[in-house]
Amino acid sequence: MEPMSHSLLYEAILAFLVLLAGLIYLFLTSNYNYWKDRGVPFNEPTLFFGSLKDQFFQKKSRNELYQGFYDEFKGHRYGGIYEIKNPILLIRDPELVEKVLIKDFTHFYNRGFPAAPKEEYLTSNLFNLEGKVWRNLRYKLTPTFTSGKLKGMFEQICNCGDELIKCIEEERKKSNTVEGKPLLAAFAFEIIASVAFGLQLDKDSEANIAFRKVVDSLFKPSRLQLFKFLAILYKPKLARKLGVRQFNKDMEATVMTLIKGTLDYRDQKNIKRNDFFQLLINLRDQEKEGKFNVYTDVEHSPEDDVIDQMKHAGKEYIEEIEDGGKDEVFMTDEIIAAQSFIFFTAGSESVSSTSNLALLCLSQNQEIQERAYKEIDTVLKQHDNKWSYPAMKEMTYLDQVIQEAMRMYPIAPILFRVCTEPYKIPDSDLVVEKGVKVIIPVMAIQNDPQYHESPEVFNPDRFENNNYRPSGTYLPFGDGPRICIAMRFAALEVKVVLAKILSQYNVKLSSKTKIPFEYKKSSFLLSPEEDFCFEFYKRS
Repeated sequence: MEPMSHSLLYEAILAFLVLLAGLIYLFLTSNYNYWKDRGVPFNEPTLFFGSLKDQFFQKKSRNELYQGFYDEFKGHRYGGIYEIKNPILLIRDPELVEKVLIKDFTHFYNRGFPAAPKEEYLTSNLFNLEGKVWRNLRYKLTPTFTSGKLKGMFEQICNCGDELIKCIEEERKKSNTVEGKPLLAAFAFEIIASVAFGLQLDKDSEANIAFRKVVDSLFKPSRLQLFKFLAILYKPKLARKLGVRQFNKDMEATVMTLIKGTLDYRDQKNIKRNDFFQLLINLRDQEKEGKFNVYTDVEHSPEDDVIDQMKHAGKEYIEEIEDGGKDEVFMTDEIIAAQSFIFFTAGSESVSSTSNLALLCLSQNQEIQERAYKEIDTVLKQHDNKWSYPAMKEMTYLDQVIQEAMRMYPIAPILFRVCTEPYKIPDSDLVVEKGVKVIIPVMAIQNDPQYHESPEVFNPDRFENNNYRPSGTYLPFGDGPRICIAMRFAALEVKVVLAKILSQYNVKLSSKTKIPFEYKKSSFLLSPEEDFCFEFYKRS
């Protein structure tokens, strides 16, 4: 080939590459005027990453990133950001938060983590499921966590609390400085295994170790796993086409082996227990018999209203479920495994992390810790030093302690919703289009001095007589029909942890703990970069 021909070829290739780069640039930036065109204040996006560059490169934790956006839009009810090229609406106004989560829930009932049952059956869980399938299952599972059910689980939770104290004593024999999170994680895992599934998983057993690895891989992801999660979060359809999985196949196999084994054992031995797993089995059996209304003979109290907000999910559909005429039969072994999996993983991590952060707050505020201890001691004496559900109910200041810890350090620092029907924001000209994500920066709102005076001060008195009621400025469990279904169960677990520990020990923060602490940048949940170390001093 002559030199001139080579030159023309190179020029053609270069022209093609320039054209390709230009097309990619236009594609990636095609939406970057979305918020500007609608008169919404917005964060200036960067190429390839939109507003999330610092998250992709782990320069900031999620709560730090969204705190920055929250501060940027100060003085506005909402603001716009971008995930790669997709517009996201970030809400600052508590009244608008309540509309999205509760009053106008039918416009925002999906979370934006769509299930992919054919590719990954573990995604068919209550957190991922969307639309009618989600509403169907949520409605049926709600009776599991009523006050009556919790009362029946209390003794087992308390027994696990006694085992936690034994573990603390064993650690104190080695050193009075104890890492909090590993102990609390083992406790939370044991409770869920025992109370929810009737499993006795010794902390050193093969099944326990395998499941702990599954939990760690989710909440302590490698950089590669983090990029996979982000890909599924921001571009789910493309990620699925490229074979990106939310849960790897080994994880699915581990979960299915344990759950299927338990399921078969109960079926073969005709074992029935008053637990979460039994409800799933009952739902499966009821569907086979054509029965659909699971609320029959379920004990209900006013306290249960907070987790039973399905009236906001659409009255017509709830009537449809109760009639059974159009109900979907889908309680397969895989669906049961998926619900069990999310309850195991999310439950153990949220309880252990909340307990850990609550102990941090108490160890830094000795007067508050002493007040909580005196309440525990007084209540127990009034109940002949017997631990019981009614006794725990009387420890109201301890409830306030937990609520204040969750205000300062909500485990889920942001909430996601997806607009499912066009929605005009009240008192504005903005119409949120179908498919646009909405983000509620929970941690930023809960630590805003406009709503909570001196938010950096740990003050449980803020929550006197609150009893875990959410609001537009307090959302540790979310709110509305998609509020955490197990919130009362989780709160009871944390309460037992703190009550058992404070009844036995004065807890102080070790000098080994770095304060102020940094947040883990790879975690989707609120998590300290380094474990907290505590010193446990036996009470006389």
